[in-house]
Amino acid sequence: MKRRIGLLVLGLSLISFNTSLLPSTVNRSSPVDVTRKVATIYQIQAGDQGVACLHEPNTKARTTNILKNGQLVDLVALEEGMVKKGQDYWLHVYPRLSHRPACYINTRALVPIA
Repeated sequence: MKRRIGLLVLGLSLISFNTSLLPSTVNRSSPVDVTRKVATIYQIQAGDQGVACLHEPNTKARTTNILKNGQLVDLVALEEGMVKKGQDYWLHVYPRLSHRPACYINTRALVPIA
C-alpha cells in the first residue's frame, strides 16, 4: 500500500500524487496541508492547434480526441494523481461536452480552474 504524502506544485496548480512519483531530491519530511484543495477541473491551453488527448500517458499513444484551446476537462479520479512518464506528467481526464472516452493530457497544456 502506497502512502499518500503530499502535493506537487506544477506551475500554478497543486496535484496530489503517490510517493512512487516523487523525485529522490524532494524533502519528504515537509508537513502536508491536507485541507488544501486540489483542482479537479482544468482548461486546455494549447493555442490554435489544440492538444491531443491520448489513450495512454505516452506521446506515441493513439490519439482519442483533439481538444481545443479553452475547452474544459474533468479529472477521472483524484486518487489517481499524476502519471510521470520520462520528463512529462500526465492527468487522466474526461473531456466535457464530448462522447469520447477518458484520455490522458500532458499537464503542460492544462490550467487549473476549480
